[in-house]
Amino acid sequence: MKLNIFTFVIFFFLLTSLFAHDVIISGENTASYAYRTEDELVNNHFENIFNLRLDYRVFSFGMTFRAELPKFDRMNEIPISELSPNNIHTEWEERYAQLNFDTFRLKAGTIEESFGSGIVLRAWNDTELDRDRRLEGVQAAYNWNGLKISGVYGALRKDIQDLNVYENDLVVGADAEYRLLSFLNFGISAIEYRQRNIWPYNNSYTYHNVYGGRIGLMTDFFDLTAEYSELRRFHNIWDPTIGSAIYATTSIYLNNLTLGGGYKRYSRFDKYPLADLPTLNNYDELLMNYAHTDFEEGFMAEIRFIPSFDNEFLVYYSLSWDRDDLVSYTNIFTEYKHNLSGMLTKFDFEYLEKKTKIPELDDEIIDLLLKPSVNVNLYQMTIPLDFTFIWQYIEEAYIVAKKTYNKPFFQIEGRFTDNLTIAVFAENEFTRYQDVDKSRIHVGTSIATSIANHTDLTLFVGKEQGGRVCRNGVCQYQPPFEGVRLEVITRF
Repeated sequence: MKLNIFTFVIFFFLLTSLFAHDVIISGENTASYAYRTEDELVNNHFENIFNLRLDYRVFSFGMTFRAELPKFDRMNEIPISELSPNNIHTEWEERYAQLNFDTFRLKAGTIEESFGSGIVLRAWNDTELDRDRRLEGVQAAYNWNGLKISGVYGALRKDIQDLNVYENDLVVGADAEYRLLSFLNFGISAIEYRQRNIWPYNNSYTYHNVYGGRIGLMTDFFDLTAEYSELRRFHNIWDPTIGSAIYATTSIYLNNLTLGGGYKRYSRFDKYPLADLPTLNNYDELLMNYAHTDFEEGFMAEIRFIPSFDNEFLVYYSLSWDRDDLVSYTNIFTEYKHNLSGMLTKFDFEYLEKKTKIPELDDEIIDLLLKPSVNVNLYQMTIPLDFTFIWQYIEEAYIVAKKTYNKPFFQIEGRFTDNLTIAVFAENEFTRYQDVDKSRIHVGTSIATSIANHTDLTLFVGKEQGGRVCRNGVCQYQPPFEGVRLEVITRF
């Protein structure tokens, strides 16, 4: 391994010295260190991600190398009491070579691809959910005069979902899209996905043939997209499976008013790991993921009204249900934005209801989320300030019991200079209002600054409950954390 890296470094510098006047080198290095204050755990964590891209005329080369000590699952973090060789993790996360021409592109190595809306195929690296569904193989694309053709051939790197491991599964597919008129286009897709079977069918495969067609209509006052896909799964399984997916959205533009709608119907697409099914709700969650069902149907309606530059209204409603109408998923989201004299305010309210019927008990259980939030941005002050307040009321129902709790969150973020932003937040969780003074408040501070040209530093100190965090102009998923976290990003 060391010899291969050394040989590559020598080759890289020889190439850049020979063609220095035509070579463009860019990249990024992200080094992060975290000290966790939990007891009886390995407290020190280090991670480094190095990304490099080289462009020489029509040729491009890229790579990403990751090193972690120790490695842990961001989504299902398991405490580590002591280090072992298995906790040390290094890998080439990405390597590719690419040829770029005016109408043709050819890429070999680590590839990402999406056909249509992603139902037939979406191979990508979901860093927020820590799921790498990219392929190792070959990708080709051709684009000329309204015609787009692309194809992939490769193997799935390694994806883990619901205790199922998808690794080295073969994928071959093609997609074509043609713009017949300036406002009308058609597309077709086809994929063969060969999934390697684990016990009791070692060294055998299950085949997934996925086909799809789509249409897009775009005018000045009306948009429509519709897609249908079909999945046929066979070989070495007890019963052949035929799945289908229908997804359609539309928008109507009436001056300051926009009306939107959508429909979805997914059947037996849940076991196909390369499908990225649109959720068609604001909460961005599928009913399949909540209820573990293989069928989901639903619709969405949206009204957006912008009477002036300073005001904007949004009302969003979606409803989903399963095949037997035993599980339903209701999501309502409203938003109002107002801009007045250097102050931008935003009021949000989200309602989420997950209902499950239990015919045997003639009863039902309901999970509920109420989430109002307020954001005030004083962007014209000498020190621009941003205030965010979120309150979550949550009910989690079980057959014999129900749990309710509140999660308030407050954050102040100030941009003191173009290169310095400081955010301070406080959050806690309690069941009853009279227990607020007994609850433990989580407090944290985040500092983002530039310490040199093309080098940014972010320091976090405190404790956070985790989830989707928006801070310093960036929104990303963070696992629960307590301690000190330092990140340095250098671009070149």
